[in-house]
Amino acid sequence: MSRNRIEEDYYDDRDHDFDYQYLSPQEVMALLNIGKHTFYRQLKSGKLKAFRIGRLWRVSRKELERYTGENY
Repeated sequence: MSRNRIEEDYYDDRDHDFDYQYLSPQEVMALLNIGKHTFYRQLKSGKLKAFRIGRLWRVSRKELERYTGENY
Protein backbone atom coordinates (compact mmCIF):
# COMPACT_ATOMS: atom_id res chain seq x y z
CA MET A 1 0.00 0.00 0.00
CA SER A 2 1.43 3.35 -0.97
CA ARG A 3 1.98 6.12 1.52
CA ASN A 4 -0.70 8.29 -0.11
CA ARG A 5 -3.27 5.52 0.21
CA ILE A 6 -2.45 5.10 3.92
CA GLU A 7 -2.84 8.85 4.47
CA GLU A 8 -6.16 8.84 2.60
CA ASP A 9 -7.46 5.99 4.76
CA TYR A 10 -6.38 7.85 7.89
CA TYR A 11 -8.16 11.03 6.90
CA ASP A 12 -11.29 9.14 5.76
CA ASP A 13 -11.58 7.34 9.12
CA ARG A 14 -11.26 10.43 11.28
CA ASP A 15 -14.26 12.07 12.82
CA HIS A 16 -15.16 15.05 10.65
CA ASP A 17 -17.38 17.01 13.00
CA PHE A 18 -14.89 19.87 13.20
CA ASP A 19 -17.51 21.88 11.26
CA TYR A 20 -19.76 21.60 14.30
CA GLN A 21 -17.36 22.52 17.09
CA TYR A 22 -18.84 26.00 17.08
CA LEU A 23 -22.51 26.74 16.61
CA SER A 24 -24.29 29.86 15.41
CA PRO A 25 -26.97 31.48 17.57
CA GLN A 26 -29.63 30.14 15.18
CA GLU A 27 -28.36 26.58 15.64
CA VAL A 28 -28.28 26.95 19.43
CA MET A 29 -31.78 28.44 19.46
CA ALA A 30 -33.09 25.56 17.35
CA LEU A 31 -31.40 22.91 19.52
CA LEU A 32 -32.66 24.43 22.76
CA ASN A 33 -36.02 25.46 21.33
CA ILE A 34 -35.60 29.01 22.64
CA GLY A 35 -36.13 32.38 21.04
CA LYS A 36 -33.71 35.12 20.11
CA HIS A 37 -34.40 37.22 23.21
CA THR A 38 -33.89 34.26 25.55
CA PHE A 39 -30.61 33.36 23.83
CA TYR A 40 -29.17 36.85 24.19
CA ARG A 41 -30.53 37.16 27.75
CA GLN A 42 -28.61 33.99 28.67
CA LEU A 43 -25.44 35.48 27.15
CA LYS A 44 -25.88 38.76 28.98
CA SER A 45 -26.46 37.02 32.32
CA GLY A 46 -23.33 34.89 31.83
CA LYS A 47 -25.22 31.60 32.03
CA LEU A 48 -24.27 30.79 28.44
CA LYS A 49 -20.84 31.76 27.20
CA ALA A 50 -20.16 32.70 23.61
CA PHE A 51 -17.62 34.69 21.65
CA ARG A 52 -17.62 36.93 18.66
CA ILE A 53 -15.70 36.72 15.44
CA GLY A 54 -16.26 40.11 13.89
CA ARG A 55 -20.03 40.51 13.96
CA LEU A 56 -20.78 36.79 14.28
CA TRP A 57 -21.52 35.09 17.59
CA ARG A 58 -20.42 31.49 18.14
CA VAL A 59 -21.03 29.01 20.96
CA SER A 60 -18.71 26.06 21.41
CA ARG A 61 -20.28 22.63 21.49
CA LYS A 62 -18.58 21.97 24.87
CA GLU A 63 -20.11 25.14 26.30
CA LEU A 64 -23.53 24.12 25.04
CA GLU A 65 -23.13 20.69 26.65
CA ARG A 66 -22.14 22.36 29.93
CA TYR A 67 -25.11 24.73 29.74
CA THR A 68 -27.63 21.99 28.97
CA GLY A 69 -26.22 19.80 31.73
CA GLU A 70 -26.86 22.56 34.27
CA ASN A 71 -30.16 23.85 32.92
CA TYR A 72 -32.02 20.94 31.32
